[in-house]
Amino acid sequence: MSKPLEVGDLVMVARGKKCCRASRHIGRIFRIERFISKSAGSCTLCGKPLEAVIQAVPPGIHRSGYSLYRLKRIPPLSELEHTKEREGVPA
Repeated sequence: MSKPLEVGDLVMVARGKKCCRASRHIGRIFRIERFISKSAGSCTLCGKPLEAVIQAVPPGIHRSGYSLYRLKRIPPLSELEHTKEREGVPA
């Protein structure tokens, strides 16, 4: 049911950071424009060291994004309708 995130997917930031649980971006919705590989560094909020990760980048952002573990895919309506039909739920 949960397929990997792809460019063009609509996603929502659903979790805070692992290091400091910063959550000021929770609830932000965007369409993934591209993926980048973010090298290890430190958190800009708490200063703790971070591991290298792949990040999804929203439109208009150039040098950073959101780690994939923080994102939840929002399925397209057509996909939700297909699920209803399979489960026998009337539309």
